[in-house]
Amino acid sequence: PSLITRESVIKAARDVLPPGVIDRLCSKKH
Repeated sequence: PSLITRESVIKAARDVLPPGVIDRLCSKKH
């Protein structure tokens, strides 16, 4: 994913997935 940045993916995920899912992914990464 050279053309697609992580920010764009996160923004798209926020539009599709609920904020709770993103929080869980971020917590798992950290």
